[in-house]
Amino acid sequence: MSRILVVDDNSLGRMLVTGVLQATKQPGLEILQASSAVEAAMLLDRNTIDMLFTDLHMCDVSGLQLIQKLRKAGFTQPIVVVTMEESPELLKKVLDAGATMVLSKRAPPAELQQALKLVGKKD
Repeated sequence: MSRILVVDDNSLGRMLVTGVLQATKQPGLEILQASSAVEAAMLLDRNTIDMLFTDLHMCDVSGLQLIQKLRKAGFTQPIVVVTMEESPELLKKVLDAGATMVLSKRAPPAELQQALKLVGKKD
């Protein structure tokens, strides 16, 4: 079983990522959703998470800050940022902070589904 956490303060963004991942029909795939970094932290405390997808721009804590906190706390699972952000400088900061991959929200669904191949690979 693979447990994925999708973090986005926009419900449509969460639904989009969740729907694309569920469309893979991967056996044993469980997807949890969080609308904030605070909610994500609670879910991470109570669940073993095999992979995390996060937006970059959120109201409470940015995706960059979330990645920094998770990596500092020892979270070694893949983190995929799904964003509309295009600034090369900011995207480099995200990768330097420990994101495994950055995908555009405009990317074809197949790219998001391909990211699931990272489950089980530690950073």
